[in-house]
Amino acid sequence: MDRVSFDRWYGNWTAALVYLLLFSAFTLGFARPRRRYEWRGMGIVQAFLVALFTEMFGLPLTIYLIAPALGLPAQAFGFYESHLWGYLLARTGVLPVEQAAHLMMLLSTFLILPGMGLVIAGWRAIHRARGRTVMTGIYGKLRHPQYLGILMVATGFMIMWPTLLTLLMYPVLLIMYARLAGEEESHLEWEVGEAYRDYVRRVPAFMPVIRSALRGVADSEKRWEVEWMVAPRAGRSLWVAAFLGLLLLTGGCARGAGPEAPAQRPGPAGVLDVTLEGTEFAFAPNTVTVRPGQRVRFRIVNKGAIAHTFVSDPAGIPRSQEIPPGGEITVEWTAPPRPGSLEVWCDIAGHREAGMVATIAVK
Repeated sequence: MDRVSFDRWYGNWTAALVYLLLFSAFTLGFARPRRRYEWRGMGIVQAFLVALFTEMFGLPLTIYLIAPALGLPAQAFGFYESHLWGYLLARTGVLPVEQAAHLMMLLSTFLILPGMGLVIAGWRAIHRARGRTVMTGIYGKLRHPQYLGILMVATGFMIMWPTLLTLLMYPVLLIMYARLAGEEESHLEWEVGEAYRDYVRRVPAFMPVIRSALRGVADSEKRWEVEWMVAPRAGRSLWVAAFLGLLLLTGGCARGAGPEAPAQRPGPAGVLDVTLEGTEFAFAPNTVTVRPGQRVRFRIVNKGAIAHTFVSDPAGIPRSQEIPPGGEITVEWTAPPRPGSLEVWCDIAGHREAGMVATIAVK
């Protein structure tokens, strides 16, 4: 995908509405609430989706709040930079921002698609049962596949596109579904009786891998002990998931120190060689002194985590190609015959405003 600027990505209310309608229809259609307590959980899900897609496509409230704290304009956050966990990886030097954003999209896809699959599988089993309590099929592996699926989808979106509002709502969603699952099990235990209690002892609530790995190793008494620790009631596994989710969703953006200013040195045949290192968001050194009429060879090295450019209309330096992280370009230029001060900058949206400017002093 080509680099998409802040202005091109945000303000797309049509996309926000389309995605909201699609995911709302999916959750309401396949995880159809039947009882009052199920509607409470679905209300939280719908609020989560509204907050998510409003910020993902429409009004990026989170970006507007965190950008000043980082000393950046909001316009510095295009499509890639708005994947905030990926941006964190880029700012700490782990990966270039494009690769980090793609990694976040890949990880979230591995949660969202299987989560949607669980919701659909649960719906099919319930639909075929025609009102009877289901304890076979997907429900023979998990007691709450649809709840788990919804939470996997929410977790996937928190990895892909975290926002302050959804960050606040995410633990509420976990706690709400833990309570919903508990209420559902109490109702079914009263309705079905001993058969359901036996089902609870045999089938885990949310963690089939752990439970199946233990099966055949422990005797029946130890199995009950493990079931009590892993998923005795609907909420146990979700409390573990809540803790892990909060660990995932905490963090900050580290700002790296600027590079040491490289020296400028005379080149062959009177050409002055100048190396400028670009980071987020500065050139170093930020001032270069040249003589009137002097020939200069700029070597621009991108030491940052995202792409940058090099341009100066007053100096007559045309816009360079985008310099990828770790890349470099060479620009040859002749200083004007009269003393003065000229600026060069990166013209990617928001970068110049964030301070990615250097001064050429002709004297």
